Amino acid sequence: ISGMREMFLEKGFNDYISKPIALNQLDEILQKWIPEAKKKKAASLSAVSPKTAPVAVPGAIPGVDTARGLAMTGGTEATYRKVLASFRIDALERLPLFARVPGEQELSLFTTNVHALKSAAGTIGAAAVSQEAEELEAAGKAGDLGLVTDLLSGFYRDLQNLADGIGRVLDDGALQNQDSDTAGSAAEYLPLFTELAESLEQEEIGTVHRLLAELEAAALDGKTRDSLAAVSNAVLMIDFKDAIKAVKRILSE
Repeated sequence: ISGMREMFLEKGFNDYISKPIALNQLDEILQKWIPEAKKKKAASLSAVSPKTAPVAVPGAIPGVDTARGLAMTGGTEATYRKVLASFRIDALERLPLFARVPGEQELSLFTTNVHALKSAAGTIGAAAVSQEAEELEAAGKAGDLGLVTDLLSGFYRDLQNLADGIGRVLDDGALQNQDSDTAGSAAEYLPLFTELAESLEQEEIGTVHRLLAELEAAALDGKTRDSLAAVSNAVLMIDFKDAIKAVKRILSE
């Protein structure tokens, strides 16, 4: 929005970054403003010795510029896959809200949900869905239920197709990264899961990401991999309580 940067700087903010936020841009801003004395180097991921190599970056999701999405989410395959998985979960949870035209009393909630998807779709590289969401958001803010009605069915269809496309590609990748003859259960990686739970409780972020990277690269069985995905999504959303619960469920199984 034109003038937003100037407005925040005039209010006393040090800097401004607009959405959708590219992680490399966010990193530059943080590097600029965090004092050197307060910077702490994260645990290195180079020490990870996975049993299997990471799968390739998804490249065939209809409506998604994966190169842009990769750049927007920090430039690593693992992070981009996490963001894609998190977006898909969020989109599927919100889809029922878009199955019908909202009433006047529901319009505010509807607009809020569309706004959230607008930014998230832009972040993963889904420009067309992001644009549709922007148009719906504008119609919602204007209280134009006629325009919302005209736009909603196409948005619902495209969002569903996007979630399905992401799901197919991520499922294919999980299969490529897993050998059914060698896949192990959570019990075989008990020390790593135990350390992960402890690191989450202490909020040792560098260690958390190192352990997640090592576990995600390991040859886990399908059930354990699905459970680990729940942990990873919770960490991505900075919901450490849910992440701890998910790890403890893995440990108890």
